[in-house]
Amino acid sequence: MAIRSVSEHVKQRMAARSVLVDSIQDAIENPPEIGPVKYDKAGRPPFSVTGLKATLAVNPDTGVIVTCYPTHSRTREKLLEELKENEN
Repeated sequence: MAIRSVSEHVKQRMAARSVLVDSIQDAIENPPEIGPVKYDKAGRPPFSVTGLKATLAVNPDTGVIVTCYPTHSRTREKLLEELKENEN
């Protein structure tokens, strides 16, 4: 799945949630975790891309990042532990 663009909502969320462009780029280029497509209450089909610093919701039909937020510290710790285990 290619990321084609970001929604205006993402730009607003980035500013409000202090998510850096570099964090989004890292999540796209080096995603430790990609979730399955899960339909929300409005019938939209996003899937999550979890990076070490940012988590994104992407519409698989359009390739648009629809929202983002900082990756939770517990999730980051879990991902780092899994990455460390996979190196060994």
